[in-house]
Amino acid sequence: MPHVFQAYYPILDEATAALDRAGQLLSAHLTGSQTTAGPEQLSEIKGVNRFKFHEGKVEEFKRLSAQAMDIVSAKDTGTLQYEIYFSEDQSECIVYERYRDSTAVIEHGAHVAHLNEAIFATGSVSSELLGEPSAELTARIAGSGIPLFRPFLSM
Repeated sequence: MPHVFQAYYPILDEATAALDRAGQLLSAHLTGSQTTAGPEQLSEIKGVNRFKFHEGKVEEFKRLSAQAMDIVSAKDTGTLQYEIYFSEDQSECIVYERYRDSTAVIEHGAHVAHLNEAIFATGSVSSELLGEPSAELTARIAGSGIPLFRPFLSM
């Protein structure tokens, strides 16, 4: 990249990503976060979702989550990990998600939004967001009931 490429943030995705990473690193430093992760790890966003299924809804969840997985594989450009784990009796599951950055989370949400109501109808869900989200992502989750956990230590 040319020197001061960040000045081209309105038209260059790499510049926007670099500025976002720099801001997250600075924010973590100024707030006293004791992270040992590099700047690329600071921009990663992780999601943990726990489902407790309503009676007879596991197969519906599996069908819908298979559709979501197909969409993630075909359309998401910044999803790094998207995994579903079931308890032994399949009464619960955990969906673990890892994204390159806040923009990737927003992109993913747009891609699967049409499935969310049906997926959430299969059970009760609790979610957590882990990382240093951008101002836009922070605003989008405000009032959603999704708690945000910011980095403290990592390796």
